[in-house]
Amino acid sequence: MICLIALVVFGVLAIFSAKHRPLAREALDCVLRRITFRPCVANLDQKLKGQTAGWLLEHAPWLAKPVYKNFEFISWVFTFLLFLSIAGSLWGFYNWWAYGNCNGPEQTGFCVFNAVAKGEGLNWGSLLGLKPALTRPEGKAGWLIGSPDAELTVIEFGCYSCPYTKQAEPVVKQLLEHYQGRVNVLFKVFPIPAHPYAKEMALAAEAAGMQGKWLEMHEKLFERQDFARLNGEKEIKAIAGSLGLDLERFERDFKSAQAFERVVATSAEGEKAGIYGTPTFFIGEKTVVGPKEFEEMRALIDGELGK
Repeated sequence: MICLIALVVFGVLAIFSAKHRPLAREALDCVLRRITFRPCVANLDQKLKGQTAGWLLEHAPWLAKPVYKNFEFISWVFTFLLFLSIAGSLWGFYNWWAYGNCNGPEQTGFCVFNAVAKGEGLNWGSLLGLKPALTRPEGKAGWLIGSPDAELTVIEFGCYSCPYTKQAEPVVKQLLEHYQGRVNVLFKVFPIPAHPYAKEMALAAEAAGMQGKWLEMHEKLFERQDFARLNGEKEIKAIAGSLGLDLERFERDFKSAQAFERVVATSAEGEKAGIYGTPTFFIGEKTVVGPKEFEEMRALIDGELGK
């Protein structure tokens, strides 16, 4: 099926060079005939087979004979790889439009499309209606970390079971230390259903907060995330015990309507804001999705403080 690959190659070249247009037409005719199980009239596949073998005879004689003999099979292999690469590219484009990263939701790795404008929260999926636009929440639900008199409040939506929220935690601490009370963080828990025990970990933080140890539980849940994701409530109770909480009360509060309602409140805010992955930060009107380096976050915060 070398004609299909030739059609792609010569079709692109024909855009820039008139001399390749006859070859592109031959390739198109060949493809149409081959998919209807008819031989190519122009014998383009035979031409390419001969030219390829001739080039190999000159540059790699040992390879010429097996390639010539198995040319049809090799053509099908390359055709399969072509379709595979097209499918991968389309999937990447979809993720780019829908999630702002070609690797998919909650992914922060390198994306060749670089769809998200740094710090601007630009998401092509939002523009195309595939995902709602991210909007800064107005609600006050959540837990404040840092000075209540800070000049700037950074809002963070995070999931205790999300590895990327955990990855962002050291940078958040570094920022709070760096700004010495000028910046605080309003943490809004947003459990991701796909992550194991995300809801239970969120409820545990609320239950600990009822005994005045929300921040301690918050930090421990990230510190022990791997174990909590594996062992669930067993690990959560062990963490509560290590923090010196009244375990009977913790058990009641963990199952209470109050804890549940607090988690529902921040989750509802997140859905209204259009959150599709954690962590998501709102710095003024700018949005950051996924863990970022300290310098990148500091630059955005400095920009807000300088206004």
